Order: sequence, then structure tokens, then C-alpha cells
Amino acid sequence: MTPENFVSLVTKKEKFGTRFFIMDFHLEKPKVLEFTAGQYVSVDVGEGVRRAYSIASSPSEKSKIELCVDYATSGPGGQFFRDLKIGDAVNFIAPLGFFVLLAKINLDTTYYFLATGSGIAPIKSHILNLYEREPNAKSVLYFGTKLKEDFLYKDVFESLERKYPNFRYVVTISRPDNDWKGNTKYIPELFEKDLNGVKNAEIFLCGNPAMMQAVLGLLKTKKVSETQIHLEKFTLPTSNETNLPKVYNL
Repeated sequence: MTPENFVSLVTKKEKFGTRFFIMDFHLEKPKVLEFTAGQYVSVDVGEGVRRAYSIASSPSEKSKIELCVDYATSGPGGQFFRDLKIGDAVNFIAPLGFFVLLAKINLDTTYYFLATGSGIAPIKSHILNLYEREPNAKSVLYFGTKLKEDFLYKDVFESLERKYPNFRYVVTISRPDNDWKGNTKYIPELFEKDLNGVKNAEIFLCGNPAMMQAVLGLLKTKKVSETQIHLEKFTLPTSNETNLPKVYNL
């Protein structure tokens, strides 16, 4: 799938939680986008500046895409999306990126998805696509955020958990209020319980670099093959991260 220039129109813009927009973009030209779950678009945010945003919708939705945008970020990307209105035109290049599932879904493999914040966007696309392709697939989603108000796509994943017995959904928050009765540990601590089963696993990481570095450290101690690990980052690498795959959301 060769990247192309697309013109789209904003058809949905909903605030979610404390800092996110859930947005739909209807494709005007070309009318159809063929992409693989986990890929992203490069949005023209004005004055020659581009920002990358992972597609949250399933590849089966070919005439529109959904993005999950952290509008609280500083800089031209955050400002661009804060200013957008329903009906506005948005130009982007797509599809881009290599944060994708293998072509064949293996029923002997467990697919682990670990995400924080808006890093859930490509993971949502992955999981929707996984169960569209293979309803008996085994997977676990670990999703972490600071506040319970920011549990993105909670209804979607709870519905999937009810529908597919081999899907497990684990959430945790780092700043719980007095009413919260669920997990408060960080994702690496929760995921460590599953590390004994990683020989037949594919592991997908997206979100906070600190979370990802901690998980990578755990996987290294367990001698998990790099071929089993797939990651998407939101920031450019520091000098001690140059060994990480260079696929980034900026």
C-alpha cells in the first residue's frame, strides 16, 4: 500500500475525559483508504508542519478514519486540532508505519497489547482487526492512565471482552480517587505475571516511553526475542534509546 495524499472532512469531534478528542474524518479524495491495523497518518497542521497520529478505527472501515488526539499538548498539532470544526477539511498522507500484526493469526499465540494514554489508538485498531479476522484469537490488553475519566474506549473493550472469551481487558490508574477499587499498579508490574508465557506470544507496546522502557527491561531479563516485540513511540529517541525501532508518533 503506497502512501497517498488524502483530503478529508471532519464529521465528528467529541471531547473525552480530561484531554482527548475522538474524531472522525470522512475521506473525500481519494474515497477509500486501504491500510493495515497499527498504521498512522501524517497530518498537515499548517505552515509546512506535519504531525503523525495513529488510526484508531478498523481497516474494514475504508471510507473514514478515526483518530484519538491529545488536545492538551503544546505546539502546532494540539492547536490545529483544538481549532478544527465539523466540516473543516484536513489533509494527510497515509498509510504509514510498520507497527502491524503478522499476516497470519496463530491460535497458539497470545497477543499482548500494552498501552497508555492516546497510545491506545493503534491498539484499538489492532484488536478490532484481530477479532474480525479470527474470533478465536487469544489476546490481553493492559491499558493504563492517570485518571479514571481518561479510560479511552472503555465501552468498546468491555463489549469485546463479553463477546470474545479469549480476550482479557486489564485497566489500571496511577492517581485513583477514593471510589476506585481496581488496579493501581503500573503496567509493567501487572504484565510481569504473564511473562512465563511469552514463548508463544507477540507483544505490542504503545504510549509512555517510561512504561515501554520498563517493559522492555522485563522482556530482556526473560530473554524474549526481539522478533516478538513490536512498539510505537510518541517521542524521538534519546541517546540511550537508539537501539529501539524507529517508528514514532510525533
